[in-house]
Amino acid sequence: MIDCKPMRTPLEAMAKMMSNNTPLDDPCYFCGLVGALQYLTLIHFDISYSGNHVSQFVHSFTIVHSKMVRHILQYV
Repeated sequence: MIDCKPMRTPLEAMAKMMSNNTPLDDPCYFCGLVGALQYLTLIHFDISYSGNHVSQFVHSFTIVHSKMVRHILQYV
């Protein structure tokens, strides 16, 4: 994520998010990132909605959700 562009909003529009619902083979890495985002919601109130929204899908993590996590990290 060194060469990523910063984002203006913490979460994309819903129409863009629902494009690919393929489940991830190993979601452990992104589950750890979601846990870190939950911690950041205590400090950064502007990502509280998006962090909580992503954490609802930890048990069935897909490529769409991983893109959402990366988008939030680019915002931060």
